[in-house]
Amino acid sequence: MKPIKPEAQHPVPNILVVDDTPANLNLLAGMLKKHGYRVRPVPSGKLAIKAVQSEKPDLILLDIRMPEMSGYEVCTQLKADAALKDIPVIFISALAETADKIKAFTVGGVDYITKPFQFEEVEARVQTHLELRQLQIELEMQNDKLRNGRDDMESLLAKYTDLYDFAPVGYFSLDARGRIMEANLTGTRLLGLARSELLNQNLSRIIIPESRPDFLSFLERVFACPESQSCVAALVKEDGTVFWATFRGTSAFSTKTPHNRCRVAVSDITALKLAEEAQRNLDDMALTNQALQDEIIQRKAVEEDLRQSEQQTRLLMEQLRLLSRRILTVQEEERKRISRELHDEITQTLIGINVHLETLSWEAAINPKELQKKIARTQKLVEKSVDIAHQFAQELRPTVLDDLGLIPALHAFMKNFMKETGIRVTLNAFAGAEKLSSEKRTALYRVAQEALTNVARHARASRAEVSIRKLPDAVHMQIKDNGQSFEVDQILTTHAHGRLGLLGMRERVEMVGGTFSIESSPGSGTTIHAQIPCKKPAEENLCS
Repeated sequence: MKPIKPEAQHPVPNILVVDDTPANLNLLAGMLKKHGYRVRPVPSGKLAIKAVQSEKPDLILLDIRMPEMSGYEVCTQLKADAALKDIPVIFISALAETADKIKAFTVGGVDYITKPFQFEEVEARVQTHLELRQLQIELEMQNDKLRNGRDDMESLLAKYTDLYDFAPVGYFSLDARGRIMEANLTGTRLLGLARSELLNQNLSRIIIPESRPDFLSFLERVFACPESQSCVAALVKEDGTVFWATFRGTSAFSTKTPHNRCRVAVSDITALKLAEEAQRNLDDMALTNQALQDEIIQRKAVEEDLRQSEQQTRLLMEQLRLLSRRILTVQEEERKRISRELHDEITQTLIGINVHLETLSWEAAINPKELQKKIARTQKLVEKSVDIAHQFAQELRPTVLDDLGLIPALHAFMKNFMKETGIRVTLNAFAGAEKLSSEKRTALYRVAQEALTNVARHARASRAEVSIRKLPDAVHMQIKDNGQSFEVDQILTTHAHGRLGLLGMRERVEMVGGTFSIESSPGSGTTIHAQIPCKKPAEENLCS
């Protein structure tokens, strides 16, 4: 047998030899040391217990017949200790009876060597059990990795389920005939039906007859073309309410299912349809007004009594202008109202549910553990709903913008932004910016909000800076990051979805009479400039 050459990653095996006969003890220790093992000789059972407790060996060679404490007693005591029970014990004894060997294995021994022993036999059994011990340790490590992997997969599955069910749009899985195979919670709420009532039902039955041909044509295109398809249709809820929705679908063939399936995202666009109808009415009114003006001009020279009609026309024009301004004002006021309702009603209701669930948790202390787990999971969902409601309210219209002003609103947004993304953001602003009108302060806030959102999504930056400073006739906002650059002209001129945020920022600034520009270059990150003029008397004071 060749001596062991320990490798760097595997330490020299540590063997404890216990025998009350000095000759046997020295003989075994010398033989094992010669073959590269680290050996600790111990002459009694009591000393063996202390030696194991001070330093845990990889293997124990244990004599049976010893004064004060036999080998059986030593092994029994070791196996009773959870920290020491896994140490393999090989008994060495002159007792050759079958009953002695059976007792040795009963108290926890892994092997039995009869005296007088042969060196080759001892070495072979020692090496075998050390290798078995090493394999056992490696197996336990693999089991730990497998358990951790399983826990990670279960965690990812739970996160995916939450993202799917609580997505802002309805998701449906349909077969080629339009039957609903799967639906998320948003989709069920959108249609006003329970998930169990929707499954295996044909989605076309919920669509009004006038829109049904468009939907069926859309479904055929989805299964015929690999590209994404879309259509607009009107649907009827269970309570009879009709609403408009957009459908976006892509085919999703699966080898696990006998039929082709497609994934369809459904979004409620009733508000958009109403806005388009209102815009058409405004256009019709504008055309009517123009016709009246033309008629007034033609008859003014010959009919003096049409002057009264001309005054009425001017009044109508003024009403149209006021109506246009009112639409913009009502839009922002509606955001405020929705934000406050979300904060004051929905959030408080969810918190009440959570408190109630916590009370149930206290009362169920004597119930089975499974009930506790269900309550805990429900509490987590409720807590997440509260966070979503808060976040939704902040995105619609942060109340701090109206209550405290632009700078506190930006501080609050940046604090939450840094917490969610890990990107460090600093703000440097002069207090006079609060003298700007509400519309201009709102525009600056939305520009900063959209710009930092783009930084988190696309820039891969670690730091961003926001500054607001005064100029002779304007207020200038700058947002700069240290992330990767992009081609500004290419982004603004293509039809990519990502450009809508940049165009939206530019549109907001131009609506209040300002200018908007972007600079982006490799190694310097991206800088956004928004400059708003000071025109009102109160604003002129802050820019002077």
